[in-house]
Order: sequence, then C-alpha cells, then structure tokens
Amino acid sequence: MASTASPPRVTPDDLLKMPDGDHFELVDGQLVEDRMSNESAWICLEIASLLREYARVDGRGVAFADGLQLRCFPDDSDRIRKPDACYFSAARFKPDLFPQGYCPIAPELVVEVVSPHDAYYEVERKVYEYLDAGVLLIWVISPESRTIVAYDRSGRIDHLTSSQVLTGNDVLPGFQCRVDSLFPPHRS
Repeated sequence: MASTASPPRVTPDDLLKMPDGDHFELVDGQLVEDRMSNESAWICLEIASLLREYARVDGRGVAFADGLQLRCFPDDSDRIRKPDACYFSAARFKPDLFPQGYCPIAPELVVEVVSPHDAYYEVERKVYEYLDAGVLLIWVISPESRTIVAYDRSGRIDHLTSSQVLTGNDVLPGFQCRVDSLFPPHRS
C-alpha cells in the first residue's frame, strides 16, 4: 500500500539553510521551484535593466532582478515569494534595509514574467498575494502573447498589446517603454 503522507513542512529558516534555497519560493510550508524559460529570463533582464536605470535617476529608488526573496505577506508570515523583478522607491527602501535573508517590506512594483510551465491560477494567486501585501503595481508579462497585464491597488487592470506603451502610472512617474521592446525580436 502506497504511503499518503504529505511532504514535510519547510520553514523560512529551513529555506535559508538550504544550499539552493534561493531557487525556491515557499508557499503553505512547501517548496515551489522558481523555474524560468530562456525567453522569460531574457525578458526579465530587459525589464530589470530599465527599472534599474529609472531607479538611478536622482536616487529615486532601488530595482532588483530575479533573486530577491520577499517575506512581507501579512496573512502568512512564512510565505516567501521571488518576483522576477521589483522596484522600491527611496522612501520605502532605505539603504540600511538591504536584508540578509528575506526582505520584510513590500516593493511598490512587482514584475512576473510568465514561463511555459506556469499555471494561470498560480500567477493570478501571486498577483493577489502581492496586492494584499501592499504592492502598488504589478506587471504580468506574457512572452507567448507578447502582452502585459498591469494590476494596481485601486483594482484597475490594463491589458497592453505589443504596439502600446507601458507606463509606471503614479508609482513610477515618467517611466515608459514600448511593450514590444521587452520581447526578443521575432525569429524569421
């Protein structure tokens, strides 16, 4: 008879001690592997580079690419999420807050780049977790459709196609880029 025991529950402290713990998120006490396709990784670097340049202007803030582990969820202090990119204003993220371990504050902007193995309901779950944590703006970038869906705290949802311009609204004043500039050129 097969065992039906559930996998052991993992804590944030356990995750920090794991040699490859930075490759996982932690949801409901279970490890969730953070895998990204090559195309998604390329897009992640593109958007993170734009956010870094925006953040550097007049010391506006700090941008992170994939790798920062967030522990800022009020409904579950053991949840760990890793956005594909994120941005904190200088007002929210002080230089002395560069965390060892997990970042305890929610960024103003989170970017999730969809990979082929991502389930729609899981991406949607992340969006609402981030909004509940205090994230002001979330961009979900879809390489397959070459579109972006932008969610904000007010409940507004914008669907942007490749010919449109992505803006930072009130969260990143003056930020803008063409949606199609975030995707690799089409192969012939």
